[in-house]
Parts: sequence; structure tokens; C-alpha cells
Amino acid sequence: PENVSTTDIAVVDTGLGLSYNARAFSAGNQFFYGGAGLAGDTLAYVTDVNFSQINARGSASYVTGSHAFKAGFYMQKGWQGGFYKFNDPPLRYGLINGTPATVTQWADPVSYRSNLKLNLGIFVQDQWTFRRVTMNLGLRYDSVNAENPAHSTPAGLFIGERNFPAVTNVPDFRDISPRVGIAWDVRGDGRTAVKAQLGRYVDTETTSIAALNHPSYAIVTNVTRTWADANDNLVPDCNLHSPTANGECGPTPGVLGSNTIVRQWADDAKSGFGNRGYSWQGSVSFQHELTDNVSVQAGYYRTWQGNFRVVDNNLIGQADFDEYSVTIPTNTLLGSASGTQATGLYDIKPASFPLFNATVTQAGRFGKQTSVYNGFDLAVNSRFGQGGFVQGGVSSGQTVNNSCYVIDNPGQRFCETTLPFSRQLQFKFNGSYPLPAGIQLSGVFQNMPGPTYGANGIFFFGQGMNRGFAGGYAFLPMVEPNTLHEDRFTQVDLRVAKIFRIGDSGRVRIDFDLFNLFNSRAILGVNSTYGVVFSPTQAPGAGWRMPSSVLGGRMFRFGGQVDF
Repeated sequence: PENVSTTDIAVVDTGLGLSYNARAFSAGNQFFYGGAGLAGDTLAYVTDVNFSQINARGSASYVTGSHAFKAGFYMQKGWQGGFYKFNDPPLRYGLINGTPATVTQWADPVSYRSNLKLNLGIFVQDQWTFRRVTMNLGLRYDSVNAENPAHSTPAGLFIGERNFPAVTNVPDFRDISPRVGIAWDVRGDGRTAVKAQLGRYVDTETTSIAALNHPSYAIVTNVTRTWADANDNLVPDCNLHSPTANGECGPTPGVLGSNTIVRQWADDAKSGFGNRGYSWQGSVSFQHELTDNVSVQAGYYRTWQGNFRVVDNNLIGQADFDEYSVTIPTNTLLGSASGTQATGLYDIKPASFPLFNATVTQAGRFGKQTSVYNGFDLAVNSRFGQGGFVQGGVSSGQTVNNSCYVIDNPGQRFCETTLPFSRQLQFKFNGSYPLPAGIQLSGVFQNMPGPTYGANGIFFFGQGMNRGFAGGYAFLPMVEPNTLHEDRFTQVDLRVAKIFRIGDSGRVRIDFDLFNLFNSRAILGVNSTYGVVFSPTQAPGAGWRMPSSVLGGRMFRFGGQVDF
């Protein structure tokens, strides 16, 4: 709202799924919050932010009778930096159904500069045609190197002045990625083709890892402590400058703004050959021209990723957790989870809760993490009459993510998730046809799956422990991901265009668009917070399953274009 100022405190109500009073922010990379710097537009207002980059690319080709050889490069250099001041005071209140539960303090202000020393890509490829087979063979070398120069940040409300040393080689990655493709003209008449390709692709990296390794981010940048509002005045009556429990506030998990590095990156997460995040993409497709105006295509696609990164708290282990269980409420809307016992859950011991000294490293140190997508599509393309066409088809896929390994917390609830084919099944068609008098009629038809949603319960006590949760409460997914979902929906859009010719080469086109022809009220997003669970028979909170976004209503639009 327009009346939000830089002195307002952000509030996040987990039970109601609401954020208000000021723009809430999370524990991610705080260097990139902000935007216009206007009150009410962002929680952090920017007093100074700068960036610069230089890009260069080039290539050369050599073509013979059956070979087409090509080599080239891409190069990027640059830097970015800024000085950010958060709202005063830099706090966020955490509520559950209107009741105070936590208060988060932030290191403020924040300043940084990261230099992209060199982002380089060099490739060679050869297209070789032999009779009815064409092969594409390629190899690409990628390297990226960035650094953080030394700098200082002035004191803030909760922290003193900070002086940070330079950090180099964050990251320093080198990779070689092969790529191969093949196309076979089955009959030699250009009407039937089989194609296949397989290639390795590295994740895009510039200065994001450098920012995450910036000394002002590697320290404790935010702490969340419990808050028991005994006098119901919605103000944490405690000394927020003290990290120990006092007044209405619990202890902080770490010392805010400490110059002691408590988050470091292992070499395998920030440097080395082949350590950069990557994906393999492969496909096989079949194309056939049924008639002069009708063609069909079918394809299978597979993508899998690797070099995942995880955070390991070096000061705790499996022995620092107590096992507990909870009873899922009885509610038919929860599906098969209704009334069941969720076991194998773990909560960190109160004495270990403040301990934090973490290392970002490869997930492969603890086990195998995978993310695999398998999909297919079937498409048709038809031309008819005097310039009409219809094209479209059906596509679907299955995505399986697995991270069933133990880092610190021995609980592995829903560590393998599947987004099934049925939740990714899409039907899409579009077409156009010219009518008399220079009128063009076109349209788009889509039938899409509704969104999936969860049922995240807020529990204050677990069975099997003679204590409350170290963090005040547990926020638990009560149902398996991707099992609850809204209905499928259909959207139809139409356009009528009239073309007027002007002279020999000019023309004016007038468009009339009609979006969401049948005025569908399809749900596109749903609140997954079930609410506080006090008893096995408790009904969900009012916010659960409440739509967070819906398909826009029927809309008319007029437009035009002039060509000359």
C-alpha cells in the first residue's frame, strides 16, 4: 500500500498464509532485494547500486562438400556492487493465526562488490552429411572466474562496522561438454525423418556464487528467535541486542553480524573441473509428411541434472536430534494421509539449536541426488484452403526428484517426489483462416492441469518428546507432494483481424482480441498452509486451499498495426 514507510516492520502470518505491513523478505541472497527504492515497494531501499559488463563473441566457418565446420567463442566480463539499507528497525515478525511466534533480526546495512573476471565459452562443431544421414558433432569448453575485492560496511542497529578481506576464485569452474545429433532421411524424399540428440549443458554462472561467498554474506546475516508475547502488545519486549534468552525472546541461533565466518564453501562447490551444476538433455523424434499439407511429429525427451549443492552444519550431527511423531487430522480432503500417524520425524535438541557453522558442498558427499524428467509430445500441422492452418497436439511428462540421504537431520520425509504424467498433460491447438474482405480469424485452445497444492500443518508438540520444539513449532508437510490438486481447466482465445491495403506496399491491420472466451474461473494457485493443528479432529484453517490466483476473466482488446 502507498502508506507503507521505511519505518514499518514486515509481518508474516504462517497460519493464514499472509504477508503485510511491509514487504516480507526471506533468508536468501539479501544482496539482490530491492528495486525502485520506494516506500511500500520493497523492504530494502537502495541508496547506491551499480553494474557493468562487456560481452564479445565471434565465429568462423569452413564448408566443404560433405562437411560444415564451425568454431567460435563467447566472452563476458563485468562487475556489480551496491549499498542496501533495510527498513528501520530491520525486523520481521512471525505470527501464527495472529499470535506472535518468532522475530527475525537482520544484519543492516549491507554492501558488496563482486567482479566477474572472465566468463568464457569456446566451441567447435562439424556437420557431416553422408548419403541420407546428417550428423552434428560438437564440443564446448566453459570456464568462469569471479572474485570479491576487499571492502568495509558501516555499523547498523544490531551490528558494528565490518571490514572484509578479498575473496578470489568464487567460482573457478572449468567444463568440457560434448554434444551430438543425428538426422536420418528414411526414404530419401524428405518426407520422413528420424532425429536424435544428446548434449551436456552447464548452469549459467556469473557473480551469483561470488555474492554468496561474499564475506558480508558468509557471516550470520539473519537470526530468528522465538517470541512469547506475554502482554499481548504485539511488541517483542526483550533486549534484541543480546543473543541470549531474555524477556519474551528466546536465544538466537548464532551471533548476528559476527565477523566469524560461519558459512563457508567447500572447493567442490565453488571450483574445479566438472564441479559446476549441469544437465544432460536427450531426445528422439519422428517426423512424417502424410500429405502435401499434413505432417505429424512424435518425440521423447529426457533431462537429468547433477552436481547439486547442500548445506552441512558442521557443529551438529544425527545425535543432536530427538525423534517424534504427530497425528495427521482426520479430513477426507487430505486423501490417504487423513488420520494417519506421521513417524520418523526429528527435531533438533534445544542445546544444539543455536549452534551453526555450515559448509556448502556437493550433495554427492552424502548420497546420490537426482532430478529426472521424461516426457513426450505428439503434434500435427495441417494447412488447408486458401492460407488456413491448424497446428498443435498433446504433451506430458514425469518429473522425479530424489534426495534420500542424511546430512544432519536423520528424518527423510518425502525425500522422493514425483510429478506424474497426469499432472503435466497438456493439449494445445492454434489455427488461423482468411475470410473474405481481408478478414483473418484465428484462435488458441488450451486444456491444462490445475495446480497442485500441499497441506502444511503447524505443530507445537510432538509425540515421543517430553518438550516443545526447539524453534517454537514445527512446520510439516502432512501429505505427499503432488497428490492434491485442482481440476483441469480450458482456455479459448480468439482474434479477428481486418487488413486494409494502402498503395503498393503499405497496409493497416485492425485487431479485435477476445481472451478467455468462456470466462473460465480456473484456479491457478492455492494456499498450502493447513494451519495450526491442536487435535486429530481439528478442521483446517480458513486459509487452506484458498485460491491465491485465478485465470483472468473474459477480456476484450482492440489494437492495430501499420506497415509501410
